[in-house]
Amino acid sequence: QHRSIVLVEQDPVVCEHFASLFPNLLVVRSDITDETIFEDERLTTYDLLISLTDNDELNIITASYAKRVGINYAIALIKNNNNYIRLARHLDIDSVISVSEATVDSLLKYMRGAHVSSVHSLFSGRFEIFEFVISSEMAVAGKKLKDINMRNKGIIAGITTSEGRNIIPSGAYRIEVGDTLLVCAGREELGFVQKIFA
Repeated sequence: QHRSIVLVEQDPVVCEHFASLFPNLLVVRSDITDETIFEDERLTTYDLLISLTDNDELNIITASYAKRVGINYAIALIKNNNNYIRLARHLDIDSVISVSEATVDSLLKYMRGAHVSSVHSLFSGRFEIFEFVISSEMAVAGKKLKDINMRNKGIIAGITTSEGRNIIPSGAYRIEVGDTLLVCAGREELGFVQKIFA
């Protein structure tokens, strides 16, 4: 199915680059904040607008305005402030792309081999909480917590036992197959945590 795509960009170098890569792409060198561009380039006849600038506020405003002038579907990129995500969703914006959430998804895919079942990001991505499901082939299975050298690079903050009990463990707790460990660590300790729970 044929689709018409328009790129609106101020930077002439970026415009030239995309025009050379995609000959069928309509490249418009202009400022998206100039509302006349929607009429001049007939942008309101398009089904979808994706705002991908480095400015979160501009992306939200552009996507919201696009909906108001009749574009069916609008997406906004949020790069710097996750507090804007909820706001954007209240402004009739159909979808929000969060860089931090995308990073967490990438982390989760990267760490699948380490038996991680979930990753949660805190403090704008500086801190991660990993949930590891213990299997028989993992080196930590059968060990007491006090015998696992985390080198102050992370903490085991909680455990859901194989029987389904949630506990805050002591160092004497022995890790069993089927346990789920809640491990807290800084983003920079990803590699270390992966090795411990491989």
